[in-house]
Amino acid sequence: MKKIAYGLMAGAIMLLLSLLIGILTHLVLPEIESEYKNTRLFRPWSDPRMWWFFVHPFSLALIMAFVWSPTKDLFKDKRYTERGLRFGFLFWIISLPGLMMSYSTFPLTLMMTFAWALSGLIQVLFGGYFFSKTLQ
Repeated sequence: MKKIAYGLMAGAIMLLLSLLIGILTHLVLPEIESEYKNTRLFRPWSDPRMWWFFVHPFSLALIMAFVWSPTKDLFKDKRYTERGLRFGFLFWIISLPGLMMSYSTFPLTLMMTFAWALSGLIQVLFGGYFFSKTLQ
């Protein structure tokens, strides 16, 4: 039950991080916005299935919560912060093949794929840090 509660908390924060990173990305790379608005690539926000976008950080955080407990002893750092960041980084590494497949099979720009990779990295580093502090 503790893992679920902390997973939901982390998911909420990861969702906020994702939204903030999205805003920053649009400010720094305004040309990316036209890619998101391309309905040949993405569904419009009016499509009810787009709401699954908001579920992703919660599912990711819950998976991280359940994976952290049996694997936390594999990270030998004495400080929980470093252990959590290493865990988050490894989670991110595992996501890279999926990003490579998205880039290779959909007409996405390298810039968008990089933005997704960076956003994902920030989210899972936070998740790893969060779980290293809460699920000791």
